[in-house]
Amino acid sequence: MLAKAEPRCEGRLAIKHHPDKNRDDPHAEERFKEIAIAYQTLSDPALRRKYNEFGPKESAPEGGFVDPEEIFSTIFGGERFVPIIGHISLAKEMKAALQEEGEEEERVVQRDAKGKEILSPEEKARREEKARKIAAEKAAARAERVKKLVENLVHKLSIFTESATSPNDTQVSESFRTICKLEAEELKKESYGVDLLHAVGFVYAQKAKHYLASSQTFLGMGGWLHNVQGKYHVISETVSTVRAAMELKSVFEQIQAAEMAGNLSPEEKQRLEEQAAEKGLRTLFKGAKLEIESVLRETCDRVLEDPDIPREKAQLRAVALQILGEAYLSVRKEEDERREESEMALAAEEKYNLITRRLQEVLGGDLIKAVLAEGRTPKCYWAHIGYFVPLTKIADFLRAGVEVTILLAGSARARRSQDRILQEGPPRRLHLARHPHLAPPLRRGVVPTSLTKEYNLDNYRLCAIVTEHDAKKAGAEVVKQVESPLLSGLLYPGLQALDEQYLDCDFQFGGVDQRKIFTFAELYLPRLGYKKRAHLMNPMVPGLSGGKMSSSDPNSKIDFLDAPEVVRSKIKKAFCEEGNVEENGVLSFVEAVLMPISQLRIERQKGLTGADADEGAAATGDQTPFVLEGAPEGTVFSIFRKEDFGGSLHYSSFEQLKEDYKEKKLHPKDLKTAVADAIVRLLTPIRQAFEQDEEWQKVEKLAYPDPNAKPEKTKKKKARTSLISSMRLCLD
Repeated sequence: MLAKAEPRCEGRLAIKHHPDKNRDDPHAEERFKEIAIAYQTLSDPALRRKYNEFGPKESAPEGGFVDPEEIFSTIFGGERFVPIIGHISLAKEMKAALQEEGEEEERVVQRDAKGKEILSPEEKARREEKARKIAAEKAAARAERVKKLVENLVHKLSIFTESATSPNDTQVSESFRTICKLEAEELKKESYGVDLLHAVGFVYAQKAKHYLASSQTFLGMGGWLHNVQGKYHVISETVSTVRAAMELKSVFEQIQAAEMAGNLSPEEKQRLEEQAAEKGLRTLFKGAKLEIESVLRETCDRVLEDPDIPREKAQLRAVALQILGEAYLSVRKEEDERREESEMALAAEEKYNLITRRLQEVLGGDLIKAVLAEGRTPKCYWAHIGYFVPLTKIADFLRAGVEVTILLAGSARARRSQDRILQEGPPRRLHLARHPHLAPPLRRGVVPTSLTKEYNLDNYRLCAIVTEHDAKKAGAEVVKQVESPLLSGLLYPGLQALDEQYLDCDFQFGGVDQRKIFTFAELYLPRLGYKKRAHLMNPMVPGLSGGKMSSSDPNSKIDFLDAPEVVRSKIKKAFCEEGNVEENGVLSFVEAVLMPISQLRIERQKGLTGADADEGAAATGDQTPFVLEGAPEGTVFSIFRKEDFGGSLHYSSFEQLKEDYKEKKLHPKDLKTAVADAIVRLLTPIRQAFEQDEEWQKVEKLAYPDPNAKPEKTKKKKARTSLISSMRLCLD
């Protein structure tokens, strides 16, 4: 039966029977012969059926099985690889083994009670002599093969060694590397071309590094390390070959068991046959690869350790060999390239969706897509530090691998008082951000910059082409509008536009109130000869009182440092009319802040943080999503409600919550309670950190002075003016 051949196939694939490790073993040549027979038999259903019914002799096709040498020369590289790897000896050994198999079938064999073959002294002597002859022929064939490969390799490396003036000759190195890559691109088109190139390239590069490290490091310690790596590779490949043989054996056993049970459908039979053929070919290649790498290691040693060349020439050969090996290793299969391109396109699409989700408007989205398609890291500029709404988007940006730069202009108070921006001095820009008073997710390193000469010159150029009308229009939403505005307010939109160029960003991010400044930048930067950037805008959250959120109305907004009782009081007073979903600040806070943060936490729990693997590592306090225990899968926000009133509500989207509120299935009191609880959970760790940081408290006091506080009285010192200083004042 076919299955009886499998255990022997597995044993002959083990490294102890490999000819490169057992050149004097007369039985090593028989390895893989069953695989060759099985592969061809399983590829032809008629042959496999004849094999199981009549045995191997009767199952042979007309004219015998395909010549193993033809199989190897056709499947593994073809003639174009012969100058690089030679003729694979495994094919000849399999051919001889198949011939011997036919002779054994015709010879009468005597066995003892244990089934062991009984050999006469003459037969034993004949076999030993034959084994010695075969071993001698194999050794001679290998020596001749290595000799020819050495000649071919030296000739190929001479393109570099005869032109380079030193191992560090950059021009010759790049030229030779280009030649090697062109050759590799042609060779990869052959059958198993990429796999063979990787096998050859690994040996070339590993041997070259070993030689260079041995000759350039103290006591050759670097070479010892590469030698260990090489031995590990051999062991790993051997184990991989044995594992492949075991997988093949498993498929054979499945076929046999299914046929004996008689319940194998034609479709299942074909699937198993194709699987066995595929695994058989894979096992054959792994065995051939072991042989090829063994021969090439000896070839490289001969090339690099040639006693007839000076040490300098040997070093040049090693450098060239490493370049050649790396070129071979760099090739990829066309299907791998297509898959990587597809994966890159998919990854780019996923990143774009992450960057743009939950935004109100995107201007120039194609510009961001182009950056992602190139595989480049997008750069974002955030000109206005806000609160939770933009911070959730920063989390998305970081997950998408975006490099974010934010503007910190003196203080938040100065930032809102645009007429004071120039009095405060040049703005400081910082990369997200290890600033002591920013939230932990932003602590990535402060990078202060000053206004450069080029920046100022471009500002003058901008002033020469921007009209007063356009400057006022651009800053209408963010610059204080007065009857007689200061010049600083007119300059501000231009400065923010120039930031895009001098921070080399790909897109600028801000609230939708920044839209006019963004369109200003899109209009005027190209007029200065600079590229247009994309612009992303998050929605503006209505105030809790029902109108626009304003810093002048404390009850319309939630501050980072609000105490729990203050939060609950503000939410309790908030406009939240039953069934009214328009201008509802509480609902808007759920949509813009609470649900996005809850979603981020759920994704973090699942490890879906993309490029920001450290997300949440420095976070303090309760980091669980706003979901009650026992909520259905997919819930993003839960609202506790007593069973008397229908039990708790669970929502997977804001649309569901909004619809329930509109239909009056969700009462304002229940909504307010859930929102207040969630906000308190958010703010508690921030407030606790603030209470423990005296420096932060001082900064907060300076940035947001108490308007009701009485100014401290200071004693006025009597001015004293010396005669000299008076004279200086007069002279000035």
